[in-house]
Amino acid sequence: MLMLAIMAVCAATIGVLAVWRPPQPVRSWPLLGLAALPQLFVIFGMRSPWLVLVSLLALGLWGWRNRGVPGVALVLAGCTLNLGMMLLHGGAMPIDTDILAQLGYNKTHGTHLVGSKDVALDSFNAALFSDWLVLHFPTFTVIASPGDFLLLLGLVWWIIRSKPLEVSHDRRTIAPRA
Repeated sequence: MLMLAIMAVCAATIGVLAVWRPPQPVRSWPLLGLAALPQLFVIFGMRSPWLVLVSLLALGLWGWRNRGVPGVALVLAGCTLNLGMMLLHGGAMPIDTDILAQLGYNKTHGTHLVGSKDVALDSFNAALFSDWLVLHFPTFTVIASPGDFLLLLGLVWWIIRSKPLEVSHDRRTIAPRA
């Protein structure tokens, strides 16, 4: 559930930015849906490296189709870091048990956190790319990864650096300005 709340906050932020400055259109949106679908299964407890591979493949194809759009490379880098970590850990994103303990959650090694894609692990070698960045907000706390920040930075870059849209006089066609 926390992951869904994070996605909602990010989507709202990106939405506000998009209204302020409409972004350059991207192609192949169904590939993003295909990349996201397996991750919904992961949130509901069905973890498998195969689901992560489907997401990686769909995301890679989407990125190739949109390689000229500003920010897409950062979005892909962030998603690939996250999905790579999940691939190495059986389809779940690792989070250190010490970080959870600091937040008041006593979880043992190997515990899959309900309503999230995380698995609690005792100190492990790939901690740099796992969920370890703790962000405290007035009503909730978020634990993010460096990949999450690259993804968000890519989305913001896409909106800010996109070519402005130009509406033709007959209002039937919308095209990016050259």
